[in-house]
Amino acid sequence: MSSEVPKRIILSRKGWDSRAGGRPSPILPDGTLGTLPIPDEGSNIRYRDLLLPDGRCMGPVVENLSRGRITADTEVHLDPDLRANCMKRAPFQAAFGQCGRSQSYLENQAVGSPGPSGPDDLFLFFGLYRPVDDTAAGWRYRKDHPAIHVIFGWLQVGEVVNLADRNAPPDLQRHPHAIPSQIVRNELRTMKRNNNTLYVARTKLSFRAGTAGAGTFGPFSYDDPDDWRRLTKPNQRHASLWRLPSFFKTLSNMGDQPGPEGRWWYPQRRGPGQEFVLDVNGNEAEAANWLKRLFTAETRSMMASAG
Repeated sequence: MSSEVPKRIILSRKGWDSRAGGRPSPILPDGTLGTLPIPDEGSNIRYRDLLLPDGRCMGPVVENLSRGRITADTEVHLDPDLRANCMKRAPFQAAFGQCGRSQSYLENQAVGSPGPSGPDDLFLFFGLYRPVDDTAAGWRYRKDHPAIHVIFGWLQVGEVVNLADRNAPPDLQRHPHAIPSQIVRNELRTMKRNNNTLYVARTKLSFRAGTAGAGTFGPFSYDDPDDWRRLTKPNQRHASLWRLPSFFKTLSNMGDQPGPEGRWWYPQRRGPGQEFVLDVNGNEAEAANWLKRLFTAETRSMMASAG
């Protein structure tokens, strides 16, 4: 397995948080990670169009948790797009878009650069989450459960599409980076060069037989400190104090951090950074074991079906 691990692992921050959306995404009572995309004008996709993994409409959840500040009719930035059954459509292709300074950072880290077997870097998407209850007044966050960072999905790169040079593939015409949406246009206005980019998923993971190249993880237990999808150090009230295996100590974009303590590294993520890149070179065996543990969680991948 170690010879098939990705060249790079990218921890990529997405979904609602204290800045974008203003609140955490919900962990539903059954453990479902209800990842909420951020608002975005011009995408032509609204919260009321989207479905949670259990089939419920996302609109009422958004309105309840935002206390009406965000409505079901608000347009969204559906990116990364990992789950075919999050809305009614066919065909489906999983993809992730990036542009502006964040894309420049990925380029500087050589993410998506072709190798002997193609650009097979692995994005692991994480977000801010907090448990919720379905009360008589609607969905409400649990007061005694602080928000934590959790890895909710993955995408292993199969193709990199520079949208300044070519059109998006036919199955990705509705992607916000293909349109482009207001968020994308605003980011590109700050750049001298159009670096609007799509990362299109492989059909299957290179390091796990039979698993789709993109998807979302299944139910998550907030109280389980040993679930490796959890980035936040157990028993911490500050979501950005992380616990990672010690081989992550070279993770980029983290600034000055303490050294590892035995098998673990406890960095404090600071600032608004979105992309954190680990060059796996020299740590293939450790990365392979970590990915095996990470993907032992029940997974959902709807990539092959329009559901």
